[in-house]
Amino acid sequence: MSEITTALAYIKKKHVGQKRSGGVPVWHHLVRVAHLAKNAGSKTGEMNSATQKHIFLAGLGHDLLEDTDAGQDEIEKIFGKVS
Repeated sequence: MSEITTALAYIKKKHVGQKRSGGVPVWHHLVRVAHLAKNAGSKTGEMNSATQKHIFLAGLGHDLLEDTDAGQDEIEKIFGKVS
């Protein structure tokens, strides 16, 4: 399983039942943010694919600590440790 596939499954599990306005599942918002962040950075032409992947993962996971019961150690196992 790729890191992105693993992270997507994880955010869907952690945000299960959570909805945004209009009844849209929260994970839809997270995927949209991930795409927007990655695409905004890639337009400069200065990011390599590894950096783009990390930005995408950050977008997917940006609400985990605030909106779920996920702990930092658990998140780092899925998304990697920020140094």
